[in-house]
Amino acid sequence: MESEKKADMPKEQDTKEKTNTVSMKPIKETKTITVSQNSILITLIVIILLILAFIGGTIYQKNSKSNLPINLTRHSYRYHHAKRNHIFRAGTITSVNSSSITINSVRYGSLSFSINSNTKFKSQNQTPINVSDLKTGQSVLIRPKSPSSNQALLIILKN
Repeated sequence: MESEKKADMPKEQDTKEKTNTVSMKPIKETKTITVSQNSILITLIVIILLILAFIGGTIYQKNSKSNLPINLTRHSYRYHHAKRNHIFRAGTITSVNSSSITINSVRYGSLSFSINSNTKFKSQNQTPINVSDLKTGQSVLIRPKSPSSNQALLIILKN
């Protein structure tokens, strides 16, 4: 008989799961997520703007001038020269004579280097040239003897 009474009486745990004890209102178990059309439109506009910015950046990079006055590939310049710890100074010639050269560098400003019998001169395609081939206004790369030295070991002229 006791088992029949227990079956007839509702269980407390079942009622607690179905109603909120504070407000005695039924608890909603389904959650609906609504997305407005405005938020979808804004998301699409943001994605389109990001794509256009990426495309614009790649076009700008293709059309912008390189920081290097000589059209060296990044691989050959960075790998070949950095591996040997070569330091180059890039700039435009402001004055040149048989014993010195002065360039205007975007990064370092005006730089002067001495020229001696050990200084080598090459064109962009690595053919040897003379100091007389250097003219004011031409772009060059200069490799000094050391980072703090003003003695030029190699001068590469942009064709």
